[in-house]
Amino acid sequence: MIIEYSIGELKRYYRDSEDTQVDYTQGDLDNICLLEDRLSELIDTEYTQNSIYHIFPVITIFAISSLFLGVFLG
Repeated sequence: MIIEYSIGELKRYYRDSEDTQVDYTQGDLDNICLLEDRLSELIDTEYTQNSIYHIFPVITIFAISSLFLGVFLG
């Protein structure tokens, strides 16, 4: 979700800035498109989603373990 928001904001920023600033070269615009493509690939691959799903159970197990330790030791 954050990556999708970042891509949208990046596109909006450069779209709005193109009219007021002429400092952007074609190479800069190509690099922006390359960055957008790479971020889109991250969104499309399951690697990003899988890493989030692996982190959530670890945090949940840690929280439950801490709760049980607090009950038994306290």
